[in-house]
Amino acid sequence: MTQPRRSDGFQPFAVLAASGPHLTPQAGVSAYGRYWTTTSRRAYKRRLLARCPIAATAVSRCGTLVVQSGRATVFDALAPIDAVADPIGWSLSGAAVGRLGVAQLTAMAGYAKIMRSIPVAWNVAGRVLVAARPDHTITIEGHEIVDAGGQWRRVSPQAPDIAAPGAAAPLDTRQLPEPVGALVEDEAESECSLSYLSAAGPVALPAAWDSATRRASIPRSVVQRTGRRRDSAIAITLDASNGPHPTDKYGLMLRGTGELVAGPDPTLVSFAVRGPRLTWWIGFESNTVVTPR
Repeated sequence: MTQPRRSDGFQPFAVLAASGPHLTPQAGVSAYGRYWTTTSRRAYKRRLLARCPIAATAVSRCGTLVVQSGRATVFDALAPIDAVADPIGWSLSGAAVGRLGVAQLTAMAGYAKIMRSIPVAWNVAGRVLVAARPDHTITIEGHEIVDAGGQWRRVSPQAPDIAAPGAAAPLDTRQLPEPVGALVEDEAESECSLSYLSAAGPVALPAAWDSATRRASIPRSVVQRTGRRRDSAIAITLDASNGPHPTDKYGLMLRGTGELVAGPDPTLVSFAVRGPRLTWWIGFESNTVVTPR
């Protein structure tokens, strides 16, 4: 199974928008039966969690990859009433922040070094803590599932509905700034993150990116176990970092209708995005471009 390419240990993290999954890399840690991360109080992700408190992520653990989806709670010092959704999580939040700081020490140090230049909305005072519970899980070793929990344990594996491979997914990168556009085109760039919708909620995990076909591949066994809503939206995210500071990071999220085709070998399936919206970021600057269908 492709592991997250980010050397700083970020994980793919998906929440739900009206148009489908919203997938970004997050600095987080698994502890006390939850995945913990932070975001800005003004972030789009924060607003999405207020509307639909469901999140998905994938965490490397002892040579395996644990994919999880479940209810998420935002702990905000300015809105303590929200903590009633997870009182146990609230009682553990202080210890979780300490665990997060230790697990993401490089990211935290990079953040601290440029503290004075960070926009107000993204500084420490403007951040909130997010705790996502693993209500549904699968554990992957190689391309095979070795354990499952929640609804994904109870479902019977089914053959995914796969379309015949067609031409490479069209993707106009001319509207993207450098170096973001290079993430799509670079033949050496072989890893990304993928999110799609299952009956139990969003699925998010690392994937292999093929710049020639513009497709992201994951183990067939994952789609067989989780199921997938036919013709539903997906998100594919590519990102990179030139250093430990937030301003060193850049990336691209492709969102649109997902097309599922056979993968490069029988153990894999591939996803392409049709008619994508492209959301890019460089440091704290971001923008969204809608491409022609």
